[in-house]
Amino acid sequence: MLLMWGGPLEPGDVETEFAQIGTARVLKEFLTYGNPGPLYLPKGKGLGHPIDSPIELPSWLSEEECDYYASKYEKTGVTGGLNYYRNLDLYGFLQLLPIKC
Repeated sequence: MLLMWGGPLEPGDVETEFAQIGTARVLKEFLTYGNPGPLYLPKGKGLGHPIDSPIELPSWLSEEECDYYASKYEKTGVTGGLNYYRNLDLYGFLQLLPIKC
């Protein structure tokens, strides 16, 4: 899944918006995203659904499991994962560098 944000991924922007939506809601939105294309999140538009709209979890994911993972992300945050996307260009460049032992 490729995460695309409506603008550059500046540190703090996405995290702030996700915090307003709520960790459990963000996780449920990601895990139930059914579009085969890239995930595009317009800046300032949340995840594209009203926050109070119900989300039907797939049969392989229980509410308890989702709550468990949400509690872990609430402790650690999503910055580490988002930093991967913020630095994709750097990662590609580093892979091209010769390794000297």
